[in-house]
Amino acid sequence: MTRVDPRRLKAAWALARRHGLDLFRPGASEGLLRLPGWSGLRLPGADLCHEPTATVLDALRALELQARETESACQSIRVVGTFPGRRHGLPGTRDVVRSLIAGAHREILVVGFTISDREFQSLLVSRAQDGLEVSMFLDRNCTDVAALAQSWPRKATTLAVFRNVEEQPPQRRSLHAKAIVADQKRALVGSANFTLSGLDHNMELGLLLEGPPAAEICRVVQSLAQEGWFEPIRY
Repeated sequence: MTRVDPRRLKAAWALARRHGLDLFRPGASEGLLRLPGWSGLRLPGADLCHEPTATVLDALRALELQARETESACQSIRVVGTFPGRRHGLPGTRDVVRSLIAGAHREILVVGFTISDREFQSLLVSRAQDGLEVSMFLDRNCTDVAALAQSWPRKATTLAVFRNVEEQPPQRRSLHAKAIVADQKRALVGSANFTLSGLDHNMELGLLLEGPPAAEICRVVQSLAQEGWFEPIRY
């Protein structure tokens, strides 16, 4: 069986997608051979669909199925918000925050400018006592976490808190992102701070995401920490 470079397979799949070729239709193999740029990939044309085991076409179909599954997972997006008066048929920010914290099984990631809302803090403490791992990435000027960390129950999982590093002028940066991620599967990203005003009184908008984007938020935050943009805080 001819061995094929996986990078060339991925490039071939991207080429087929770019030209709108349905890999599952009869005649897909002939269609691949006619694609502009196919010959430059140096894939086995004669054995495209006649290998004794897995074929090039089989491999491309596997990549396509994986992409479709990922895209399907990404389609779960809901608009949420904090509004005066009626909610206009949308979930409220506080209700979504409650649901994310209550529904998490392993871990919660909080990214925010500040976290002064008392109920928000109490929910995190309660879940930490259940064994939930809580990580926070906050702006270095946030003072709300000090009292929370000092009152953190001894029997709860350790609270991991990080703050953005201080830079020399004129390159001062604030951590202005607001996100909460449960189990790297569900996430709220929006304009609302985790404060009484942000969760109940202001006019705020956000998105509730399910699937790979939630894990991507965690990956980006961890990458920033590894690059030295955050430092741990110990109380």
